[in-house]
Amino acid sequence: MSSGSQLPKRTRMQQNKPLLIGVGQDFRGDDAMGLLLVRKLKPILSSVWDLVESNGDGTLLMELWKDRECVYIIDAVSGPKEPGELYHFSAHESIPPADWFRTSTHHWGIAEAIEMSRVLQTLPKALFFWGIEGRIFTHSDELSPEVNAAMEELEVLLLQHAQL
Repeated sequence: MSSGSQLPKRTRMQQNKPLLIGVGQDFRGDDAMGLLLVRKLKPILSSVWDLVESNGDGTLLMELWKDRECVYIIDAVSGPKEPGELYHFSAHESIPPADWFRTSTHHWGIAEAIEMSRVLQTLPKALFFWGIEGRIFTHSDELSPEVNAAMEELEVLLLQHAQL
């Protein structure tokens, strides 16, 4: 997978379909969770949702959710809870703290993109963030057992949201 977000062609995407954005980095342990879950759900949900992978770059995220009504973002986070804990935020109510995301200090990410979209009044009508507390963010091609179990729980929740 490339290091940047894959911007789908607008001709193939329908803006009235919900958009699921899986955020992460391959080979960074739990950080790959968002990408892996989108890959797993794509064959199941692609008829009712648009699904894309992203590295979490804020500018590209804003472009992805531009003119969308409903967006779901999934990512591994490094917050205050135990590995495997599930977080859920509605961007119109609150956003996860920027320091939960494992990015470089020069990277403009999810929290900043949500806040900027709020200021610019371009935030989708419904934007939901689902995060899983990670444990391993170093070079690894495996998820921790805690994140793997939580990913299965999140899969069920997303399928419920899709009404499948």
